[in-house]
Amino acid sequence: MPQLSDIDYRRIGFYVYALVDFIEKGKSRITDGQSLLDIKAVLEEQYTDGITAIPEAYIEGENISGVFEDKVSDTLTKRFKFEITSDAEVSYGLENAGDVEMAEPEAIAEFAAKKGAKPKNCVKGVSCGGTCISANRTCRKTGSAAAKKKVAEVKKRGGDGGSGSAKPTATGETKPEKIPQKKVEQVTQRVLLALPAAGQSSAPENKRNGEPLSNKQVRAAVYEKFGVKNLAELERSGKWRMANNGGGKLKDEESFKQAYRKFVGKLPDERFTSTKSSINGVDVLKYNRPWEVFGINPQSSKYEAPKGLKGAEKKAAQKAAREALNADVKKAYSALAKKYHPDVGGDREVFQILTQWKDSLTASA
Repeated sequence: MPQLSDIDYRRIGFYVYALVDFIEKGKSRITDGQSLLDIKAVLEEQYTDGITAIPEAYIEGENISGVFEDKVSDTLTKRFKFEITSDAEVSYGLENAGDVEMAEPEAIAEFAAKKGAKPKNCVKGVSCGGTCISANRTCRKTGSAAAKKKVAEVKKRGGDGGSGSAKPTATGETKPEKIPQKKVEQVTQRVLLALPAAGQSSAPENKRNGEPLSNKQVRAAVYEKFGVKNLAELERSGKWRMANNGGGKLKDEESFKQAYRKFVGKLPDERFTSTKSSINGVDVLKYNRPWEVFGINPQSSKYEAPKGLKGAEKKAAQKAAREALNADVKKAYSALAKKYHPDVGGDREVFQILTQWKDSLTASA
């Protein structure tokens, strides 16, 4: 019996749960434009502030579920999870309450002016259907006959590829289609690929992520780094202003994470990432860690001049050491460019960052 880590078991559990959920519920993503417009119309019978986007929508058994967004300003977008039953009963709740609570006063005032509401309500929440919804509230209301018709039409169209889409029976009841065996096999294969080889863990010990920090822990770490106790003290801190060239407001939870990445270190759940923008486990779009990305230790004795030298010999040795370091940086950059250059299908932003790092590290050559 192979020895598996907790991470392995969680990964197995996730995929098995997803497979069972997929087969039993017949969950199918909705991408059809008309269906999304119909869903928007049904939701806006209940949510009257206006919906700017529906990034996720699914047919899930008898219901339609997903996420809708209301863009308040350039710095604040409210996200709501929703569910619509066959009777067009709509329920929704605020998903990113932290972002709303931490929004700048200007954003809240702009939102209130647009919606004709009092600024304080944007944080505390008001009645369902209007302005803002408090974090712990779920709004629920049955829709009109027109809404019920739209729901039925959406379910009739189904989701991607018809797999898992709902079709009417002879009694008018809607039931999810039987999932094709081929689809079951595809998902099963994904489960098998996710498992580690027998007797092996999915990742070396130094490449495993820790548990994510809470928002409170992230903020506390940033405050501790700059020797302050709260946001007000941080913004007045000369050390903070100097580190951010005189500015740098922390607007929301993500901006605190960015500050943590920049000044504290890697977040525990991002110690080793495997995103499209990750190299050697480092997401270059989030972290400024060129040496780690290039796989070079600048403190290595390889890049130090021999001890005991003096005068011209010492200068020549130091120059040779710098040249050796710069040569290795250029070599590492060249190898990465073959994969990340836009001309070979690489990400343009990632390549630009790699180039900036290379130019910066070799500038003293």
